[in-house]
Amino acid sequence: MSLKDLNLEKSYDSDKDNLLREFYIPALSQSVSYKRLAGFFSSGILSAAASGISEFIKHNGKMQLIIGLELNEDDYDAVKAATINPEEYASKLLMSQLEGLEDMLREEKVEALGWMLANDLLQIKIGMLPRGGIFHLKVGILEDSGGNKISFSGSDNETPTAWRHNIEEFKVFRSWVKEEQGWFLPDEEKFNRFWEHRGERVIIVDLPEAIKMRIIKSVPKKREELKIFQSNKIESKIIDSSLEEEKVPSKEIKLRNYQNEAIENWIKNNYKGIFEMATGTGKTLTAISCIEKTINKSSNYICVISVPYKHLIDQWHDGINDIINTKQKEFRNLLLLTNNNQIQIGSISLNWKRSISNKLLDIQNGLLNKLIIYTTHNTLSSEFLIDKISKLDGKIEVMIIVDEVHGVGAPERQNGLLERYNLRLGLSATPKRWMDEEGTGKIFNYFKDTVFEFPIERAIKEINPDTNKTYLTPYDYHPYDVDLTEEESQAYIDITKKISQLYTYKNSSDTYRQKYNLLLIKRANIIKSAKNKLEVFKKIIKDIEQKFNEIDHVLVYCNPGEQFNSVQDILSDLRIKYHKFTNKEGTRPEKKFNNMSERKFIIKDLVNGDSQALVAMKCLDEGIDIPSAKFGVILASSTNPREFIQRRGRILRPAPNKDKSYIYDIIVLPPKISGVNDDFEKSDKNIIKKEFYRYKEFSRIADNSAECLLKLIEIEKKLELI
Repeated sequence: MSLKDLNLEKSYDSDKDNLLREFYIPALSQSVSYKRLAGFFSSGILSAAASGISEFIKHNGKMQLIIGLELNEDDYDAVKAATINPEEYASKLLMSQLEGLEDMLREEKVEALGWMLANDLLQIKIGMLPRGGIFHLKVGILEDSGGNKISFSGSDNETPTAWRHNIEEFKVFRSWVKEEQGWFLPDEEKFNRFWEHRGERVIIVDLPEAIKMRIIKSVPKKREELKIFQSNKIESKIIDSSLEEEKVPSKEIKLRNYQNEAIENWIKNNYKGIFEMATGTGKTLTAISCIEKTINKSSNYICVISVPYKHLIDQWHDGINDIINTKQKEFRNLLLLTNNNQIQIGSISLNWKRSISNKLLDIQNGLLNKLIIYTTHNTLSSEFLIDKISKLDGKIEVMIIVDEVHGVGAPERQNGLLERYNLRLGLSATPKRWMDEEGTGKIFNYFKDTVFEFPIERAIKEINPDTNKTYLTPYDYHPYDVDLTEEESQAYIDITKKISQLYTYKNSSDTYRQKYNLLLIKRANIIKSAKNKLEVFKKIIKDIEQKFNEIDHVLVYCNPGEQFNSVQDILSDLRIKYHKFTNKEGTRPEKKFNNMSERKFIIKDLVNGDSQALVAMKCLDEGIDIPSAKFGVILASSTNPREFIQRRGRILRPAPNKDKSYIYDIIVLPPKISGVNDDFEKSDKNIIKKEFYRYKEFSRIADNSAECLLKLIEIEKKLELI
């Protein structure tokens, strides 16, 4: 076959045509040359250009791309300098975007383009305009082995969104049809003019060598090693959003009575409020239902969803699109949304400022009437987004959903809570900020208080009709008490006496207050890192093995430093397979982890039983789900209720073959101290009592509650707290 044999239309319109399946993939599969002018730089270019690339590579096809590099106002002076050394300037800007490129190159079809670049089958040039201009041409030239050529030109950029989701159109012109040569030849000349650096206004530079080397460093050396050739079903792997929409859900989503109650309460509270719901009780789905209820309140509607971490953006985006793709009847209004109605912004995406500016402009001009924006708390409070949202037309309905709402009470984030958001919803199992009444007050004043609660007591007792199990697993709580070593006791006493001396003066100046707080932290670390905890930890592990005949699905929370290392040594000595889980494990897919991120690989190992334990620090507290975790051992924890409630939630999530969870906690008994300020002694006892809040909270709703509370009363008597 050749390009002549294809049943090509004169024009394609993505409102009625499948651009990838009906034009792009068939044409590229019959070609040996592909030349492309595209709008602006995006790592997504590589993904879109990779569709159907396997046949192109088999033909030893050569590709030439000219892509634009976006310049913002801050780059103006640098662009002027770039006219002297443009390659250096392009290299500087592109380096900041390489993370996205390298992530893309690990994908199956995109890896093939990296291989092409390494083997001189792909050439990339950069088009730049000074004074803030954009290289914005969109033309493609395809040629087969017989010299037959076609050109296409229109509105589409070389991005996944343009080819798969946008409403785009382009015209097609064939070189062998005399009547179309008047259109084809100018397209071809246009490409050649820029490729040969003959443009009058645009600066064209070759892809800098440093960038090229970074891109190709991890690609296979042989074509046969490309993942795209390791399957006989290449066509089935081509992404086609229309096929995804045909999936039928195994079970229809039906809101539970309490979720409907939460939504009604929120509406009655003038579309404002906080859902204070325990982990695993469906607060995300309840919030999405609030979008469903409000999306048609106005002809123009925007919903901003803000989350603490980047990976939670994907969870929200996937949750909404699962509803859309499976055509859930409960969400008739959301079913009208497409990817064009959704955008992820912040450092998670490239060129996000320009992209969101265009989307908001489309809303203002009536070209788009619904928009969901996914972002992080940091971007929510950025000057850029604040400015954009503040300037929106007053007729536009603007909603904000803040997941883990306690996070926006921090002083540096409060500016993001704009009055312009006339619909407001906060979500958290623990919305109050620890030791921050001002920040907590800001949150509750802004969202107009909690309108619905689903506490953990209810979650571990009430049956979820979808699973016939409780929403969270019931649990046993096992507190152990230990003393400090003689050396630790003396250090604790010495620091306590210094704290006592500063107690009267702690509020007289910033210097005294800082010294006082640092001493409190130093003393608390003695408790967190107490050496005798390690002996108890050994006993706990042996007790688990003796009672349950094996060690598996264990989470161990440690203090950083010596304790963290010692716990790993103990597990190694006991021949227990474990992974450590810190903030250093990678979040991008890697070949050595079976194309998963290191974090996902570690969690998968625990779920599958390939490892028996995770040794974790604080990074495991919020936003990471490990439902299979059955045993939790707490060697270190702060007095912050949100932290230990989050940790308990990690252990109580339901999973197959998991009917109960077990939490092991170690209570350190501080030494008695004499000869200190009486007022301080009362204050210090209050600090120690705060430690016991966690133990009492965990005991209160445990299955073995009575046993735990009796033990805690005995310990409190020892410490003269009661």
